[in-house]
Amino acid sequence: MSKRNKIYFVMLLLLVLALICPQTTKASSWVINPEQAPISTDTEYCIGGVAPGGGVPADYIVEWQFAAGFDLSNLTIDDIEANSEVVFYTGTNNCSGGTARVTEDTPTADNDRDAATVTGQKVDITLEDAIGGGGNFSFKFRTQAGTSVVTPGSSGNYILIVRVFDDTGALALTDADLLYIGGANQLEIYATVDPTLTLTLSSTACDLDTLSITGLKTCSYDATVTTNATTGYTSYIRSDGQFKNATNNIADVGDGDVGVTNVGGDSTEEEYGVSTSKAGQTIAENDSGETCADLNDQLVTAMPASVLNTTDKSFASSASPIEDDSTTLCHAAVIMGTTPAGVYGQLVTVTVIGNF
Repeated sequence: MSKRNKIYFVMLLLLVLALICPQTTKASSWVINPEQAPISTDTEYCIGGVAPGGGVPADYIVEWQFAAGFDLSNLTIDDIEANSEVVFYTGTNNCSGGTARVTEDTPTADNDRDAATVTGQKVDITLEDAIGGGGNFSFKFRTQAGTSVVTPGSSGNYILIVRVFDDTGALALTDADLLYIGGANQLEIYATVDPTLTLTLSSTACDLDTLSITGLKTCSYDATVTTNATTGYTSYIRSDGQFKNATNNIADVGDGDVGVTNVGGDSTEEEYGVSTSKAGQTIAENDSGETCADLNDQLVTAMPASVLNTTDKSFASSASPIEDDSTTLCHAAVIMGTTPAGVYGQLVTVTVIGNF
């Protein structure tokens, strides 16, 4: 065979293959919405795409073949538009906007509607007008009355095949995608975050030193909390009883603050209490305008204070996760000249509850 004859043979072979092989589209050219549907449920589907470069001529048939398990027996095609449950859209691939027309049962050439038939698992739509190349189009399988497309009773990923036949019945285009029923295509991604809750006390001792009638004695420490609790934390404080020795005790604060009342620079009250640097707590906030250290050794400014006893009282809190939230607790005492001598003490317990 000569070189020229070989070229003619190859060209002839390519022409034959072009005539007998159907044109195919990429799977990504179809848009299926919704992709996910429950089992055994009447569902509306919008299936759309972009026409191939050469377009789809009038009188071509677009066929949608639903997988076995889908029930199309109640999918209605009717000459009454309000009843028909298949709609063809041009100018949009998501069944929204564009131009919509409802399919009919009896082909009628003069009303610009597309004829459709439902046979078993297949829906065939004969195009009344051509779809231009590169144009968006979509088909909606809708529910008008009763049911239309009923999904299978078992979860799975079901193939949906589309075929386009020319006006002689020859296959011109084919494609496929999946309809996802139930959760067969879904998987759960999960992880855990362990709860965190820490309490750090800046000191485990608080020394009020030698109590005096000529000024307050104060001591303080910080309680710092870190937590990832969803609604934060609450910190509490309680004691093992009054500030006392073996036989006597310092009176609990009774008027809401420690200090101030004095005659000639000497205290006329004996009292003991505690304050917090946080507002909105059971324990009184030290809003005196002076720090715990500044209040030491003077009677001019009183420290707002609460009684400390065996009942848990809140002194700090947060409504959300927080890191290194520091609160200052200030203990203060003042005595009178008649306060019995001795060594006084109290054991205090601080606790934190995470609000997970």
